[in-house]
Amino acid sequence: MDVDMLRTEDFFRQVNEAFFSGDIDFMEDIVTDDIVWHMIGSAPIHGKQAFMDAAFGIGVYTEMDFQIDTVISNGMEAAVKGTMTMPNKSGDFQTYAFCDFYRMDRQSGGKIQEMISFVIELKQ
Repeated sequence: MDVDMLRTEDFFRQVNEAFFSGDIDFMEDIVTDDIVWHMIGSAPIHGKQAFMDAAFGIGVYTEMDFQIDTVISNGMEAAVKGTMTMPNKSGDFQTYAFCDFYRMDRQSGGKIQEMISFVIELKQ
């Protein structure tokens, strides 16, 4: 993977689109084996398999509608802000604001090595 490709905001849009659409192959290809995912308020998730299980094992992430509002990147770090809407336990739809921060690993060709996610429920 070419590190220069990762320096674009389009790449980070692709990452979020792959996540929300359930593109497992793409996501497996762009994260390091030792990725750490910090979902604020929960214990960190360590390693590629644990990341993939958390992201795609329960399917809820792929049932969300989402909108990306802002992407900021300096090439090896990025922030993506947006909203996502998903059904709650009663079947009603709930909207959340999210902000994901990414840190890339140069030695792996620019794969994602760390991800920090903030998610806040929006009152309607």
